[in-house]
Order: sequence, then C-alpha cells, then structure tokens
Amino acid sequence: MIELYKRKIWNDEKTVNVISEACLNNNPKILVAACKFFLILDYDFESDDDESSEEEMDKIALLK
Repeated sequence: MIELYKRKIWNDEKTVNVISEACLNNNPKILVAACKFFLILDYDFESDDDESSEEEMDKIALLK
C-alpha cells in the first residue's frame, strides 16, 4: 500500500487510514514500515544497495 501511495495510484485518505492502523500492528516489520511512512523516510523495500550507502556516507562527510 505504501508503494502504491508513493506511485500516486492509491493516494486517498482511506489508504492513509489503513497505513495508520498498521502503526498499531503486532508484527514489527509492518509497524516499522508504517512508522517510516509517516516519518517520510525514503527507503527501498527490495534491496540495500552499496551504492546508496556510499552516497549517504559522502553526504555525511560533506556535512562535517
């Protein structure tokens, strides 16, 4: 549902309400995904690319 919301396919309030109910779920993976959605963290469900990690490290280094 989060992916469909980001792609602007299901971007109505009913979808957001369902995701908000997921914040109270007992499954930790669902809970974390729903919380990240509302915290507007950009993440990818399918893979953790090393390239993105290197880019993030470069950004952090530039900030220091």
